[in-house]
Amino acid sequence: MDNKTVFSMVGLCCTIIIFMGVALGDDQKEQAAEHKSYCELVSMWEQDAEQGIESVKRNGHPNYKGLECE
Repeated sequence: MDNKTVFSMVGLCCTIIIFMGVALGDDQKEQAAEHKSYCELVSMWEQDAEQGIESVKRNGHPNYKGLECE
């Protein structure tokens, strides 16, 4: 292989690695946002329950996934 081919392959590999890193970072941000939203809805449900509101009339939803929400 000549140098041009080697540099092209290295450049392609670097581009793929960078793309994968960006995609992974976006996925982690999306998961964190989904977790926050889920926990906010669980909090609404629990607050309505503390006020004695019937389950069919409560806002949000119960913690059916059993996640750790603060």
